[in-house]
Amino acid sequence: AVLLRHHRGARARRSPSRGGRQWLRLRLASVHLQLGLYDQMHHRAWDFLEQLRRALATRPIHQLDALPTEDVPQELTALVTTINELLGRVSQMMSAEKTLAANSAHELRTPLAAARAQAQLLLPDLPPGSPGHERVTVLMRRLDQLIHLTAKLMQLSRVESGLGLARDPVDLEM
Repeated sequence: AVLLRHHRGARARRSPSRGGRQWLRLRLASVHLQLGLYDQMHHRAWDFLEQLRRALATRPIHQLDALPTEDVPQELTALVTTINELLGRVSQMMSAEKTLAANSAHELRTPLAAARAQAQLLLPDLPPGSPGHERVTVLMRRLDQLIHLTAKLMQLSRVESGLGLARDPVDLEM
């Protein structure tokens, strides 16, 4: 190592030896390579996140199947796995809601029809224009609305389950 003196009173310092400079160059090259690799991984991850965002934004509302897991950057595998688990839970919840709606509509149909029949039997015993007659008439309208609503729920559950859909061609010309 060579001693360098700058000005009077300045401390003497050693210039790096040839071996030290070479080590420094190798270290700088290593850092440069690491930064390049980091930048490449960073861009790949951001590109994947943008593709994932676009795929989720354009996905139909009822499409709850899992996202593809191939070609997922290692850094984002846990995120995609968590999204897939969430989609699975939402799918199970929606299935349970459909089942509840179908079962509820089926179970309500008979008691509503019985209540309407009882109201119909009660109506002739009440004088027209009396408060009781008006109340039973309103009750029958409300029961008709509930019966209509349960019929719609039953239709919806049949459509969602695939019942009632024609699977064979139908000739519309007669």
